[in-house]
Amino acid sequence: MRYILLGTGGPRLSQRRRGTAHVVLFDDEGLMIDCGPGTTYRLHEAGVAADSIRYLFLTHHHYDHIADYGHFALTRWDHTSQPSPLDVFGPPNTARITDLLFGTDGVYHGDILARTEHPMSQGIFAIRGGKLPRPMPEVWAHDVAQGLVFETARWRMLAGPARHAEPFLVCYSYRLETPERTVVFSGDCGDYAPLAAFARGADTLIHMCTWPDDVLERYGMRDYAGGPGAAGQAAAAAGVRKLVLTHAHAPAWDTPEGMAEAVAQAARHFGGEIVFAQDLAEI
Repeated sequence: MRYILLGTGGPRLSQRRRGTAHVVLFDDEGLMIDCGPGTTYRLHEAGVAADSIRYLFLTHHHYDHIADYGHFALTRWDHTSQPSPLDVFGPPNTARITDLLFGTDGVYHGDILARTEHPMSQGIFAIRGGKLPRPMPEVWAHDVAQGLVFETARWRMLAGPARHAEPFLVCYSYRLETPERTVVFSGDCGDYAPLAAFARGADTLIHMCTWPDDVLERYGMRDYAGGPGAAGQAAAAAGVRKLVLTHAHAPAWDTPEGMAEAVAQAARHFGGEIVFAQDLAEI
């Protein structure tokens, strides 16, 4: 099992960080959590073929978590001669967003028709080893509730609580359980005791770390956007071994000194290993 932090930023444009996306690779299949801006290029940089990702789990529908959904889904379909279906799981409206992108009246319907019906596109498909007629992309979207979302013989994924942008967006955390280890991804979440309970007993907690704690307090955002203090408290309450700080929004987190300060703030609450996430790092 390999867990790669593809994108560790937020909405703020950064030369160092792309939008939120994490990928987990097994021997015969891969899964991804969120699909923020730049995800598909980060996959390529990581040496991961887009069509090796079979499952996508969305925490919520802020654009910095789903903006690359169309690019990713079409790339994994278009650049292989034998595309496999993509199963997508997320909060309510995931299926609607998927239909608006790829359905018969969707944003990409004309593109899909051109790539399946035009002689030029059929020739390109044949060059890649494909045999006509070219299949349409299969993106199977599932609106899910908290609880067990999906499981295989190798792993299972559970959706859990998060507090971020309700009531406008339903937001989830995710817990990936494998025989090797358990990793919990907070999604976007502030100071929220149910998240710590959901993460209890996990090996690693990957937690949102947007701005310094004093900034979050000053603007009344601590309950909705996590900082190093909330991350450290959640990790301590959950009893995890390792805390990974991600979703960097503050410009200060772009410097080694700023990241060290964030780790120090989290360490006031949590005595285990703490790292500040970087794009393309493995944990």
